[in-house]
Amino acid sequence: MIPRTGESYESAVKQLKSQYQDPKRMTITLIRQLQSMQQARDDPRSLRNNLNDIQAIITALQKQGETIEEMILRCNKDTLYFTRSTEVKVQYSKRCPHVGTCTGLKCAKTTPDTKVEELTIANNYTELTHCSESCGGLGCSCGFPSSGCLFYRIYHVPTDNNIYEIFECPTWRESIKLAITYFNNMHNPSTYRIELRPQVRKRLENSIIELTNFHINTPSLLHKRFLSNNLTTSFLDEDTTFSYACTSNPLLSKDNNSDSCTIRDTCKCDPAEDYINCYCQQNQVSRIQRLRNTLPLQLPNTIVNTEGKAMIPTIRTKAVSAELSVSFDTSISQLMQSVVDFQCSIIPMNIIGCYKCFKGALAEITCYSTLPKAVAEVSCTSQAFPLQCSQKGTRNQMSSSESDSFDLNLDLINIAMRIDRMYSLLKTIQRDLEKIKQATIPNPPAATPHEEEKEKPSTSRQ
Repeated sequence: MIPRTGESYESAVKQLKSQYQDPKRMTITLIRQLQSMQQARDDPRSLRNNLNDIQAIITALQKQGETIEEMILRCNKDTLYFTRSTEVKVQYSKRCPHVGTCTGLKCAKTTPDTKVEELTIANNYTELTHCSESCGGLGCSCGFPSSGCLFYRIYHVPTDNNIYEIFECPTWRESIKLAITYFNNMHNPSTYRIELRPQVRKRLENSIIELTNFHINTPSLLHKRFLSNNLTTSFLDEDTTFSYACTSNPLLSKDNNSDSCTIRDTCKCDPAEDYINCYCQQNQVSRIQRLRNTLPLQLPNTIVNTEGKAMIPTIRTKAVSAELSVSFDTSISQLMQSVVDFQCSIIPMNIIGCYKCFKGALAEITCYSTLPKAVAEVSCTSQAFPLQCSQKGTRNQMSSSESDSFDLNLDLINIAMRIDRMYSLLKTIQRDLEKIKQATIPNPPAATPHEEEKEKPSTSRQ
């Protein structure tokens, strides 16, 4: 006996959902409907109606095999630039006026791209050149009473050979993964797993399938930038920047030095007569890849991973709703009805259950037939149950959720033939399931200690 609590209502709802949303259960029910159809009369109207009923059940059977497993989003990659881990260094040189490069306009002629002959080491790397006026004259060890030049260059030295590609995904390629089962053969159904893109029709057996619409909760990763070294892929935060960038892979150029690479000045430098003091932000790309932002990532109902040699980000989510258009080429080449007369008997074994409870009543009935296998049907006021019969006897269980008392009449049917043999069984069942049959189930009142639910003994009648 189930008490009247919120938990019991939830259990009842789950039971109803499992009964009416389970494809296997629905498939068995539809097949039994086909088996228990009455024999049509010989007039054209009855034959046409019977044929329409058969086609409707076949269509419903085919639809039971459609299951959306997941939504797949694949990145359409757009490369922004390449970078690598580098150490930022500074080389400087003090020159007296009219000596070396410190001639003519002196610092006024120096640009960020100027190669200063005194800075031979820095000239071999991608760099930025700066010049600051310094002291001159005899007090600064110079012969001319004029300002000198303090040249310095900020350059990046690679620390390893790992090249990182920075890219984004302006668009994503969507597809839905489907599991489709065709019940053309009751005993050997055919199951296919396919990927279907929106507005693309696909023919499968005797049907044409098209994804017409879908909806997902958009992950924030769709608008992120990504960092990849062909081994691992990570997403980047909005404020993440790099001071070394190349429009092409620098390893593909001679001497690992590419004219396509540029650097961004991240140093704060203070001249000190013959010296320069610089504080620079290092470009350590490998430290950006951490566990929290490296793929694969597990999100609610979603997995973000990579695919292929190009390490393309791929999002797979089960939180998707989709609309499918399915066109069936239904045709029946031959319709045959066979009538078999046989003897049968039914023995009620037991009836258990309760009223004013969610469990309801459960009847156990054993069906015997002169045939090795036969299909029977139990019908009552508003319910019908299939029975399995055999020569050795097959035990069947029937559950009822009616709130009023009723007489249970057992009408035997072998496929499409109703046998005029009835066995009546009386059972008084009272259940209150009106709230469960509604779309929204409110919280029930709490059970009081004085409320009792009793189970009445069952009586059978032959």
